[in-house]
Amino acid sequence: MRLILLFFLLVVRAATAADRTEDQRIELIKVTCYTCHAVAASEPMSIPALNNVLDNASADEIARILLDYKYDRQAATIMNRIAKALDDEDIYRLAEQLHADTVK
Repeated sequence: MRLILLFFLLVVRAATAADRTEDQRIELIKVTCYTCHAVAASEPMSIPALNNVLDNASADEIARILLDYKYDRQAATIMNRIAKALDDEDIYRLAEQLHADTVK
């Protein structure tokens, strides 16, 4: 679990490089979600697949889920620590991209 958190923090740090656009930075953060969450799962997993979590969710609902982790309104093993590494604006932009991926 520490390795996953370290990986995520390294990606966030790499994503903040000055030569990256905001969209590239958020895309890098989004890709790290797939480190733990499958895109789709055909069998039950302890970590839910993103399509199971995000189906029919608006960008605002996705942002609320992530903000609940960030501000400890939702219990979690690691998601709260990951969400705390992001500022609120990053969370809203990430939610918009995740939502856009589900409506394609």
